[in-house]
Amino acid sequence: MSARQPIFDVQRLLNLMEDFDLDLIVASRTRGNSGDVNLTYLSGYIIPRLRNIWGFIMEYDQPYLALAGLPRNEYKDAFLLAVDQDEKMIAMQNPWIKDRRYYGCTPPQARLDTWIAEDPFTSFAKILDEKGLAQGKIGLDMENLTVDIYEELRKALPEATFKDTSDLFWKMRMIKSQEEIARMKKSNEIAVKATINYYNLIREGISGTELSDILNYTYKSLGAEYKFAHGGWNRGEPEGSWGAPRGEDY
Repeated sequence: MSARQPIFDVQRLLNLMEDFDLDLIVASRTRGNSGDVNLTYLSGYIIPRLRNIWGFIMEYDQPYLALAGLPRNEYKDAFLLAVDQDEKMIAMQNPWIKDRRYYGCTPPQARLDTWIAEDPFTSFAKILDEKGLAQGKIGLDMENLTVDIYEELRKALPEATFKDTSDLFWKMRMIKSQEEIARMKKSNEIAVKATINYYNLIREGISGTELSDILNYTYKSLGAEYKFAHGGWNRGEPEGSWGAPRGEDY
């Protein structure tokens, strides 16, 4: 298994983009608890917890929006746009996309190399203009876009043509690539080993926090980046903390 790489079959996606007559395909995550599956699928970036998203909206009165774009003419020119609060998380996860840009309230002098603008729409438009795609045919996952976000994107890129590519993502994800199959197998192996270890250590008097720490350690030691642990009324870890197995770890 090689180091960071797209989980999907790149050539198959490019062929589908040609069938859909697209210059660029974009996956997004807006406010809400769902819709980030396609963004993670396309970029490899696992979105931070929901409370961080709402904290950003409430503090800065800005819409939360993360976007991953992949041009048909050169997939290696893919980009990831996220709020500046996510920069450390993205650096830690180190997804395959290397062109990472940020918007938000951080003063531009603090990160002249990656910071673009205060709002995601201006930032997105500037990226596309830079890449010669501002007048292109752009595929959006409309199933996971709110109307207000879509309208703002249209305003920011008045000469672009937007198309609904929700079906394209479904077509891609229905057929698993070799990379996906390998990761699913490894994830299953890790989950089985971690669960067996978890139950073997349960004893009278052990706290939920201790069990959660054990599970965290086990998942991490086996090469996982993300896990969900739920159980009972007094579950020790109500939200996920480690991620899917890293490509370079197995």
